[in-house]
Amino acid sequence: MSKKILIVEDEMINAILLKKILIKQGFLITVANNGEEARHLLEREQYDAVLTDWMMPHMDGIELIKFIRANIRPIPLIIMITALVSDTAKKYALESGADEFIAKPIDTDDIVVRVNDGLKRIEQIKEQSKEKAKLNKKDIEQLNEANPPFPAVAIASSTGGPPVLLEIFKNLPSNTKAAFFIVQHGPVWMLETFAQRLKKETEFDVVLGEDNLTIEEGKIYVAPG
Repeated sequence: MSKKILIVEDEMINAILLKKILIKQGFLITVANNGEEARHLLEREQYDAVLTDWMMPHMDGIELIKFIRANIRPIPLIIMITALVSDTAKKYALESGADEFIAKPIDTDDIVVRVNDGLKRIEQIKEQSKEKAKLNKKDIEQLNEANPPFPAVAIASSTGGPPVLLEIFKNLPSNTKAAFFIVQHGPVWMLETFAQRLKKETEFDVVLGEDNLTIEEGKIYVAPG
């Protein structure tokens, strides 16, 4: 079944260009002229991806992204496409919940790659979730009988997570007898920067997660982007 994409763009030329590019890739396309119109469409219909401009009347792209993150399930792939191309704008868009940030003018090949890669990534996450859900009662009982040498604390956070996490760990002593596992929404570069900042501003040793790590108490493990 073809994937459904919602384009949110108030400039007709850009909307038409995006629509033509993505129709050629076999996607089913709907166009909204602003964030408010997109919100109504998202409440009625499910989309696999949302490509949104930033500066729009009635509801801008950032407001729309925050609405999607808070209210739409399952959450579609969200790509911000904007003429605001500063590093600050990119950081703000990604921290607000965008999965990708693309600068205008639009590069046809880049759009196609980002959309396809993003949709594949979401499918992989769904498959991983299904595999984890297959744990049967016996597996769960065996896990419950395990006697780990120290407790672990898992924290999952989305928009607004970084400052809250910093506040939490600034107020915990580094000799706390637990390991901490953080999954923070964000791309690769943002998670690397966040891990560095967390290490700098707290008393904890902070590690970006990778396969086959030996878990130690008193350390924070941040899932990579």
